[in-house]
Amino acid sequence: MSQTTPIRVAILWHMHQPDYREPHSHRLSMPWVRLHALKDYLDMPLRAGSFDSLRVTFNLVPSLLDQLEAYTKGATDRHLELSRLSADALNPSTKLEIIESFFAGNPIHMIEPYPRYRQLYAKAKQSAGAGANLATLFSSSEMRDLQVWSNLTWIDPYFRDESPVRVLFAKERYFTEEDKQALLDWEIRLIGRIVPVYRQLMEAGRIEISFTPYCHPILPLLCDTNIAREALPSIKLPKQRFAHPEDAERQIVMAAEKYQALFGRPMVGMWPSEGSVSEQALDIAGRLGISWVATD
Repeated sequence: MSQTTPIRVAILWHMHQPDYREPHSHRLSMPWVRLHALKDYLDMPLRAGSFDSLRVTFNLVPSLLDQLEAYTKGATDRHLELSRLSADALNPSTKLEIIESFFAGNPIHMIEPYPRYRQLYAKAKQSAGAGANLATLFSSSEMRDLQVWSNLTWIDPYFRDESPVRVLFAKERYFTEEDKQALLDWEIRLIGRIVPVYRQLMEAGRIEISFTPYCHPILPLLCDTNIAREALPSIKLPKQRFAHPEDAERQIVMAAEKYQALFGRPMVGMWPSEGSVSEQALDIAGRLGISWVATD
């Protein structure tokens, strides 16, 4: 029998959402940071950290962490605002907005498995031709159930034994306003657990954490847009050349400062946005103390 040589595999998970924060507002234009926080950002490090022989690198985007922090300080989004409204006080236009936007999940995996959510989804689809009258077809109880299920379905199974989540999954329907507000409050508390868990697992040697340049820019293009011709000699570029390596440096410096503040140690690893690298970008990263950069 021939001998086999073990293969060392580096697993890197990239946690990223665009920056949805609205200018001069404590509001995010889309709910995806909050909803993916319920589904992805906490259960994955907890699961990875539970295996003694597994080591995983989690790459976090600083602007994503800013948005998670914003939620813990009272930030909101339209889906959250609509979820918090009393179902008994909804006007027809708001009811219609909820019905049209609260099935934003993969139907096969996030709606069909849950009888009550599936029932509401089928009713909305069957009544789609009702136009503005669609709102009159849903009772306050149905609207409240829809408000709850549009949040509940995003919660990873890892957390479904927690209170009040466990009770709501078992109840399935006829939720109260108190049920709903308890769930939404729990979501914010869960978001507040994310960064401390990453830090705890990193300090225990269970995971490694790297960052991306602060706002997820394409570093080589910040340094010099003409660099694109190295990969695509015939590419058509803007007439005005953009070359500001100082911007690229600032993005890395800001990320390093955020890393130090959150995790109490220097940032040594980086997955540059989209895995994009150039000699100039790598020179800047090396000069700033980055020991490794991942690409593909």
